[in-house]
Amino acid sequence: MKKQSNKYIALIIFLLVNVCMTTTAQTSAEFKKLICKDWKVNFYELNGEKLKVSEEQQNAVIQYNANNTMTMSQVTVVRHGNWVYDGKEKIVTVDYVNPVGQDVFHVIKIDEKELILEINDMNRGTIRFNFLIATK
Repeated sequence: MKKQSNKYIALIIFLLVNVCMTTTAQTSAEFKKLICKDWKVNFYELNGEKLKVSEEQQNAVIQYNANNTMTMSQVTVVRHGNWVYDGKEKIVTVDYVNPVGQDVFHVIKIDEKELILEINDMNRGTIRFNFLIATK
């Protein structure tokens, strides 16, 4: 009888773990559908302190495309790159073409209207960006 109940407990734990993993992990297709838009910085935080967005940052638009390319346009700078999403780790890696570089963002939240990304900068600490859909 004890072996029987242990099997049921093990089965229940297995099912609960799978349900939790399934509901929290986002597929690449779901993520792509949500991120492939034009985004503008609403605000950002540096080490938990909310900072004012400069005029140049207010005018910046980041465009993620379905072919995994991206463009970041600011007043004086345009950067192009490629992005990849790791659904298991909830990470977006952006490889920039000009100038060459790489950023690894942790996806904190994404839905139809809001995107929150966090990056750990070796020099400044943790930076959290809150983006909203860019209006034309």
